[in-house]
Amino acid sequence: MFKDLASSKKRYLEIYGKYSKPTAKERFKREKGDKVVSLQIAKDDGISNDPNKEGHFTFYEYVKRQLLEKIKDKFDIFVQNGNN
Repeated sequence: MFKDLASSKKRYLEIYGKYSKPTAKERFKREKGDKVVSLQIAKDDGISNDPNKEGHFTFYEYVKRQLLEKIKDKFDIFVQNGNN
């Protein structure tokens, strides 16, 4: 997980940019998706570490938590302003 949309999008595009062949880029998009979501998580949803300098943090969801219900918004990585 990432602390914000900008950090998530930046990391995705860094990895995506390492692929030089269009077929590899398309495979990456198929396997990883081309959207990120914004979640509203709370302390009772799980445990995490602090974000690193890139904004990434590890999150362990508690049993029986439904993070799909916590989705606030969905963003297309390849849309200029990040909105879908």
